[in-house]
Amino acid sequence: MAMLRLVGGGVLFALVVLAPLSATNTLVAAQSPLAAHSGDYVWTGESSEQAAIATAIEAAVEGMNSLSANIARARLAIANEPAERLSVQIDESGTTLRAGDRETHVPATGTSRVRGLGGERVRASQRVEGSSVHLTFRGGQGTRHQTLEFHGGTLVVDVRIESRHLTSDVHYRLTYRRAS
Repeated sequence: MAMLRLVGGGVLFALVVLAPLSATNTLVAAQSPLAAHSGDYVWTGESSEQAAIATAIEAAVEGMNSLSANIARARLAIANEPAERLSVQIDESGTTLRAGDRETHVPATGTSRVRGLGGERVRASQRVEGSSVHLTFRGGQGTRHQTLEFHGGTLVVDVRIESRHLTSDVHYRLTYRRAS
């Protein structure tokens, strides 16, 4: 009988103590391949991607009255200026993005309040899927989704901005190459 209790207690110990360690190890293992993509990237999209951003902004303000459209257009243009150089750091704690003197860290699990690259306070979360990191930033004016897709030495950043103030989402892609 004492043997059964010991075995039963051992199973409980394994479920309570070892299961969280296993989940942590799984998280670290799942992110380890992406850690290899940490580094500095240089924007390569130039005029074609600038035009795509402008087109996406115009579509999002279409149908608004001219005063509202002008304000939204100006804010969106500033908030969506591509970083010439983007530093990405991925590890077990999460993902850190650095553009110039601006930096933000998105935790690997859960949601936390962070300062976005634009300086505003937002709730941030991330999800890792294959060779992509999906980042979500929720603020008072809307939600910004950024997916970092790694393809060898190329980083593609897919951006989608949703806001009840816009007539449609702003959606575009930016291309970066690993800095030498």
